[in-house]
Amino acid sequence: MTSYKDIVNSSKEQEAEKQLFVKLKNSKNNQVYDYVFRKIILSLKPGISIATSPNDFFSFNSRELMTPYLKSTLNSLFDSVSTIGGYEFNILEIGSGSGEPIEWFFAKEFSSRKERQKIDYTVNIIEPNLQFINLYKERINKYQRLIKLGMSYNGKIQDYYDESLSDEGRSQLPSLPKEVLNNATISSRMSQTLKARRELLYEKQILSTLQESEASSSSNSSSTTSHKTRPKVESYKMNTTYSTKTLADMAAMGFASELLKCNEESFDFRILEFVLDKLKSFALKDDDDSVKEINLCRGKRFEEDVWMIEHPQIICVIHKEII
Repeated sequence: MTSYKDIVNSSKEQEAEKQLFVKLKNSKNNQVYDYVFRKIILSLKPGISIATSPNDFFSFNSRELMTPYLKSTLNSLFDSVSTIGGYEFNILEIGSGSGEPIEWFFAKEFSSRKERQKIDYTVNIIEPNLQFINLYKERINKYQRLIKLGMSYNGKIQDYYDESLSDEGRSQLPSLPKEVLNNATISSRMSQTLKARRELLYEKQILSTLQESEASSSSNSSSTTSHKTRPKVESYKMNTTYSTKTLADMAAMGFASELLKCNEESFDFRILEFVLDKLKSFALKDDDDSVKEINLCRGKRFEEDVWMIEHPQIICVIHKEII
């Protein structure tokens, strides 16, 4: 059996690393973001040229795993709108991508319910990639009799809400200035971020904040509606697998999702070098326990030999229920 060391030092891996550095040379952060998402993260499985289902993506299985939860949540929300008797249904999609789920199941659900419920459906999107926003708008236009586009914001969620934050709140936002870019800083920051997400969403610590907000809104509201509500949080954890043919592509996936700012600044290659070196260090260690620190392994994806990383993904559904 070929060792991890032999694979890491193979001509295939070396050439992939070289080509990635050449491709990203002299690029802006926005250009790197676009390339990594289009060519690596959203790459399709062999034989597929256009994604028509959540199962068509090569590099990850999160979409196919989360689709049942998304459908269930949508149906629950549709039913609650019917119970309350509302006439508008607004969706805010953060990190919307190019809107494939509209064609996969949104349109079907909207179509089956729109006539019965006489409800106007509006989707609002926040997405850092302008090309993805334009593709999303094209999809909305195809189904304009069912759903309309509300707000569309080209940027990250932190940017959208930044102006409404106090100076104290703004200081708590994640940042990665170049002058403090080092192994200790990145590792510590990512660990803190993942820990906060787990506690806030999976362990449902966000519920107390939502309850306080609900109580404050109720006390300040002059509404005479008979419906009283309370926040409800449902959390699920699933094991997502990320797969790439080379460590260079795996490194690109890693920094694009957590460390890359989406702006017109020049791309800082130290980010790529850090993530790639980190992956190599785990792959080159002989003891299996070291590799498992980040669940890095070799496996098969659609019959192709790939590098794989298992990572827990949290699905958190937050909604109001009538009491």
